[in-house]
Amino acid sequence: QEIFQGRDDRAALRGQLGGGAVKYQSSVYEGRNHAGPGNETQNFAAGAGSDDLLFAGRFTVTLLDPEAGYYNASTYYGEKQILAIGLSFQDGAGSGGGGHDDSLSLDVLVEKTIEMGTATLDVAWYDYSESEDDPISVFAGLLMNGETSVGPLKGRLRPYIRYVSDGGRGDEWAVGVQHVIDGHKASIYIDYGDANG
Repeated sequence: QEIFQGRDDRAALRGQLGGGAVKYQSSVYEGRNHAGPGNETQNFAAGAGSDDLLFAGRFTVTLLDPEAGYYNASTYYGEKQILAIGLSFQDGAGSGGGGHDDSLSLDVLVEKTIEMGTATLDVAWYDYSESEDDPISVFAGLLMNGETSVGPLKGRLRPYIRYVSDGGRGDEWAVGVQHVIDGHKASIYIDYGDANG
């Protein structure tokens, strides 16, 4: 009988140094469990076929204002000055669900307070074993100084642009404005974009 489908046994190791300046997370998973030759159906029941272990991990270095714990955010809305570099990897066959087998990614997050407000740049590059294309994503935004009212809601405007280049699925882009009311707790977005698949 198959139980807990979609879940996977694993062993994990994680830690941090320098109050969060350096963080590392790594895991080894049981991975795909095949039912045997001639049967393409995946079977997650214990002892059914042979396992393909999956290794995954992430290593992050924060060069400006580090934070303790594992709750890295895409933006700190001006509360921190950020220069963070992250490297993630996955090696082995996962448990299905449309994920990639082997992959590598490198991302950089820069957030700096300037005269006009807080500027954010988030860039990421991905390498997938089964694809000849190396997708990239870029996000740039500027959280403006001063409050702006949208009806009864007061907050700060954050215009942004977003671009994703993926040869396998096509390119996507968007431009928009975020009305930040209460940090990550409350905001309103309006944007316009296009996807060329």
